[in-house]
Amino acid sequence: MFFADLQRVCADKGVQILRGMVRKIQVPEEISKPIRDAEIAKQELLRNQQEKLRADGAAEKMEAETKISQRKQQIDAETAKKVAETQAQQRLAVAEVNLQTAKKEAEATLTLGKAEGDVIFFKKEGEAKGVRVMTEAFGGGESLARYEFAKGVAANTSFVWLPANEGTFWGATMDDLQKWLVKHQRTPQAELKPQQVGAK
Repeated sequence: MFFADLQRVCADKGVQILRGMVRKIQVPEEISKPIRDAEIAKQELLRNQQEKLRADGAAEKMEAETKISQRKQQIDAETAKKVAETQAQQRLAVAEVNLQTAKKEAEATLTLGKAEGDVIFFKKEGEAKGVRVMTEAFGGGESLARYEFAKGVAANTSFVWLPANEGTFWGATMDDLQKWLVKHQRTPQAELKPQQVGAK
């Protein structure tokens, strides 16, 4: 429109315009101000959008980092829990093995103690039965006591018959023989050498 008007005005004056270039245009303030304000608003909007995008990116990054941190903490907690559970199960297994071992040892001790007790019991019972049989065989406890006493004395005593006169042991009479027994402890220091000996 500007170029066409310029050609028309110049043609009336005998000047032909082939090309026209505008170097400076003075736009009235009432027209330029709204354009500038719109452009400023547009730039401000773009800037705000860029700021919003940066803020959204930072928020997303922070959210992602928070999620990663939370996940890491969750994994660490789960790992610690599993480790604690594993250790607890191991301790429980060891305790159960120790308990079973203690039970077996206790059972073995009881069995051994019972066996030893049974041996002592049966031995004493056999001794008691033997004493009862001996007592019955001797006709009472007093006779058995005399026998046991005599057996104990005989273990360390020798009875020796000595003739009191000349002649043989078989040809002598009871009055000619010394009838009393000579008691002799069997020790290396004391040795008895009778002429004729007959053990009773």
